[in-house]
Amino acid sequence: MQNTSVDGEYRLRGLELISGENKFATVYREYGCKFFVNVASSYFSPRLSTERLRISNLVSENETIVNMFAGVGTFSIIIAKKTPVLVYNIDSNVDAYILSKINSKINKLQDRIISIHGDAKNVLSSLLFENRVDRVIMPLPEKAFEFIDVSVKCLKSPGGYLHFFSHIKSDTKSKAVGDSENHVHSLFSNYDYQIKHTQIVRAVGPRIYQTVTDIFLKSG
Repeated sequence: MQNTSVDGEYRLRGLELISGENKFATVYREYGCKFFVNVASSYFSPRLSTERLRISNLVSENETIVNMFAGVGTFSIIIAKKTPVLVYNIDSNVDAYILSKINSKINKLQDRIISIHGDAKNVLSSLLFENRVDRVIMPLPEKAFEFIDVSVKCLKSPGGYLHFFSHIKSDTKSKAVGDSENHVHSLFSNYDYQIKHTQIVRAVGPRIYQTVTDIFLKSG
């Protein structure tokens, strides 16, 4: 199987069968959790495993969490398996939504994870989420900036956390964290916020890095 970079609304990869059976579904295991994935119909990246564990270690008991671009539920399940929380798992791709429901059930976490099929901006605009969320995960580096306002409105008073993913063009790897934080400052200038941590997740192209910034925002 040969693949290309992710593309389109659902972040799917162009796949070309080189040899073997023409099958795209498989079972993936990570940190004691089991996932059904279909790489042809829904987004999934094993390269984010370290980041999933890192964020899960930041979560406290009884938090309410939103995973805005949840895919097959990997972030949500890793978090909920480790700590008793409530996670709203949102994705606009119906195939990813179905797999997230299946994965929550096979990991016996269906009581902690609520999977929702829909556009994250529309879902989070409902009164169900206003001022009710402790933490929002935003693992869509290409477009996360488009969802800042609706994410902040969800956060409880006096505030909560965003895990904000970006794609940053930087001359050198050593400058990528600083460039990423400058990017965050430009996007969040109208908010009362603190950057708690920024790191490189992975390189995604020549002088282009995926980064994540943990931001505490005051709300209300």
